Amino acid sequence: MNGTETTNAYGEWLRQYPWSLWTTLTFRHPPSSQRAIDAWHKAARRFDGSTFWWVATEEGKLYGRVHLHGLIGSNQIRALSVSDARDDQGLGVWWKERYGIHHIRDYDPEKGAAHYIAKYVSKGLSDWEAGGTWPDLSRLIQSETLTDV
Repeated sequence: MNGTETTNAYGEWLRQYPWSLWTTLTFRHPPSSQRAIDAWHKAARRFDGSTFWWVATEEGKLYGRVHLHGLIGSNQIRALSVSDARDDQGLGVWWKERYGIHHIRDYDPEKGAAHYIAKYVSKGLSDWEAGGTWPDLSRLIQSETLTDV
């Protein structure tokens, strides 16, 4: 499997999960990749027990600063929304107070966020972590199949 095929495989695998949010998190004071991941762990403690996530580091091309790209999903019936992340108790405010700038958007599977993260992971250009309570894909696929009938 070549690099493009590997990236596409990772991207398609990530894309099948019910993500709610896509985020880019930056730092006022650039950390190492591991410290960036550690910061994410602190942020992830703010999520409830039904949340799952995938995050990868990227070293910026222009200034060489490490930042994070993340996908966040929820097993709740109501998906997370940007307003959940930006409210006064949400991830965005919490991140800005402690680390730096955040860009949090509703996840749109057609815009390629899963493949964007997959590109860094599959090429070994990124440290990454996954955590939370991941959904059972076999149940999701079965549920979608039943509703399509």
